[in-house]
Amino acid sequence: MKRDPLYRSKCSAKNFWKEYRIFDDRIEMDTFFKTITIPFDEVEGAEVAHSYAEGVRLQLRGGKLGLKLDWADLHEHVVLDKSTGVFRHLAFTPDDPEAFRAALDGAIKRFREEKGDQG
Repeated sequence: MKRDPLYRSKCSAKNFWKEYRIFDDRIEMDTFFKTITIPFDEVEGAEVAHSYAEGVRLQLRGGKLGLKLDWADLHEHVVLDKSTGVFRHLAFTPDDPEAFRAALDGAIKRFREEKGDQG
């Protein structure tokens, strides 16, 4: 049985008409090639970048490679840090980056509490 997302970002030109969804155990991000699924176990954190320079600073920390999924350079966007994969920072532009991050933080907190993981 497929569950409904906790948060669904509206499609627009700034995110290439792609949708980003938060579920109770994962994030799904549509791209031109496939849907990227990131389990919460792999999410290290997420921050909102309010400018291009702030986004670059967030993506360069830790020496990890980053990937931009849409027009993140031109708009306020979310930078998601992952613990696995070649690209450890994903920059993307949900309809409301602050609301997306708040929903993600809440979902991850509930997920980790249910698992008994305080990290």
